[in-house]
Amino acid sequence: MDTKPFRRIIVVDDEKASLVLARLVLDQLVLADRLLAFQTVDEAIAYLRESCSDAAAATSDCPDLVLLDVNMPGKDGIDFLADLAALREEKSLEVKVVLLTSSNHRTDLCRAAAYQVKAYVVKPITEDKVSRLVESKSQWW
Repeated sequence: MDTKPFRRIIVVDDEKASLVLARLVLDQLVLADRLLAFQTVDEAIAYLRESCSDAAAATSDCPDLVLLDVNMPGKDGIDFLADLAALREEKSLEVKVVLLTSSNHRTDLCRAAAYQVKAYVVKPITEDKVSRLVESKSQWW
């Protein structure tokens, strides 16, 4: 039986086109049992709060990977990371985050590093970029 590298992946990005592209690429690579997409930080955090609320949910519904856009209107990726840090303390979450960014601005990456983000993918997301990320998973997981 072929094992997928991830159980659940969520993508948080305000741009519909980026979400569609991410879904196409991730579905093509068959990386997870389930892929969910959210356009706002609040939607994604609400999902995490609900799906990761107890031990049973944590094994089935709670994602193990979040692909997170950094620059979004309103609450941005750094706000998501702050909210996730609070959830991690409250619920002992083991969710890993990979940034999706339109550039490799050191400021964004330094701010994200404070929240233990270890990897990033420069948009647009492609099969090659995601494949390299998965291949290097042992270095950042």
